Amino acid sequence: MNRIDHIKREHAPVYSNEIWVSSHIKREYARRMVHGCAVRLNNKQYIAADDTSAAVLHQLNGQEVIVAYDPQWLNDVAVLDLSGHPLCHARLDQVQPNASASGGKYE
Repeated sequence: MNRIDHIKREHAPVYSNEIWVSSHIKREYARRMVHGCAVRLNNKQYIAADDTSAAVLHQLNGQEVIVAYDPQWLNDVAVLDLSGHPLCHARLDQVQPNASASGGKYE
């Protein structure tokens, strides 16, 4: 069993309907890599919205996912597998690393 199948079996039943609805309300989708238990989108970092999402993002480190978002409301996103199945929620990280410290290079 691969990592994403394991995540779906262990965590998705907790609130997959809520994420499914959230991800379908969102209008835009982007492929991103999970790094440091977070995803980057439009030069912003998104972290786990709750404990279940934290466990999911931890297991997804180094994996590519789809981020579903509403460009008019960038405070939270839905994280989906590459087939479009919901995995977890992520919220905007209000404390982000200084861009100048990393040479200003963000996704």
